[in-house]
Amino acid sequence: METGYAKLQLEREAPLEKNLYFSSAFDLKNAEIHLRACGYPCRPVPLSKEEYFSEIKQEIGYVWWTARIGPLLPWEIAWEAQRILYRLTDCHGPGIRDQSGQEFYGIQIAPGFLSRATGDQLDALWEEFPHHSVQLGWEKYGKPDDFKKFFVFDKQEKEELEGIGMANSEKRFRTRDGKLSHSIEEIARQIRTEGMAYFRNGKQYLIGGMLFTFTDRDGMSLFTNGIFNLFVNGDRIGTFLPDVADRGSEIVAVEDHRYLPLSLPKSLRTYVANIRNQIGSGVCQCPSVRRSV
Repeated sequence: METGYAKLQLEREAPLEKNLYFSSAFDLKNAEIHLRACGYPCRPVPLSKEEYFSEIKQEIGYVWWTARIGPLLPWEIAWEAQRILYRLTDCHGPGIRDQSGQEFYGIQIAPGFLSRATGDQLDALWEEFPHHSVQLGWEKYGKPDDFKKFFVFDKQEKEELEGIGMANSEKRFRTRDGKLSHSIEEIARQIRTEGMAYFRNGKQYLIGGMLFTFTDRDGMSLFTNGIFNLFVNGDRIGTFLPDVADRGSEIVAVEDHRYLPLSLPKSLRTYVANIRNQIGSGVCQCPSVRRSV
């Protein structure tokens, strides 16, 4: 699928009554993976550029980015949970403190999501988080009846959700206090081969609680999920290994049983567990493992 033009045909219990159209192979692959993870079987169909624009003009489907209008769909709930958790790992202190001095971090629910969500769907979004101590908060903004809505995490919860739970002092190339024992350039040289073996084309990885697919083309290493792109210097790819990277910067292979980020949304925790079980039994049916787009 060199051009990237394609459509996803959604099979039984489809969340959309029309097909989804893509002009990017990365977006197509990650949307297929995500929809399958949410329980919606789908089939990618390659299109020529002419076929793509012809079908779009006939309005027989949705372009990926304009599909998110109208009533909120079930698969969008997991997307929003991933976005919130991803943004939480980007928050750096200090957070907001209450009268007792307790520190909190709030991540705003996307306005486009909030404007379309029912009360039950907001509850479903809350249930995507791996624990139930997350609070749903409001902030008065501008007019008296104008509020922003947040998910609120206290400092301890935020720290528990970051990374894979390994302290820096437990990692390679570090002293007991967590400081690097060698220069980053020397470490990168020592583990480049190991990193290249761990990070492979078409495989899925977990970054900050979100699912990404890795590709390496012409020396450019890219992790993408169709919304966020992370470019990595290929010479330093080994420094992102789970037992080497700074806490919170780990990139974890889905099939790696040793590490599981606590910040995975519920739906993706189930998905990752299924993939691991299938890999362990030798009958993995994950689309990212058995074929590439």
